[in-house]
Amino acid sequence: MSTVAALSSELVHENHREDGSWSQTYRYGIPDEGLAALEPRGWTGTSVSLRTEITGPPALTAEDLTSFPSLNVEVLLPDNRSSRIQ
Repeated sequence: MSTVAALSSELVHENHREDGSWSQTYRYGIPDEGLAALEPRGWTGTSVSLRTEITGPPALTAEDLTSFPSLNVEVLLPDNRSSRIQ
């Protein structure tokens, strides 16, 4: 994740565990602050959201978005449209 964090203008990493939940925000790989406690949400898991100015292929294929079935992918376009693949 550190390479992704370093290339992201903002990256939010959330951990939800049975014994607690916390979040940390990074800007270009540098943490804004320490861990922030979160309200438990009733299930465990990890979420990583990021924003970057790196350009990529003009369009992702269905195969690109479904290559890792355990991941939820949401692509946000510059005009605020989104496409969610689960």
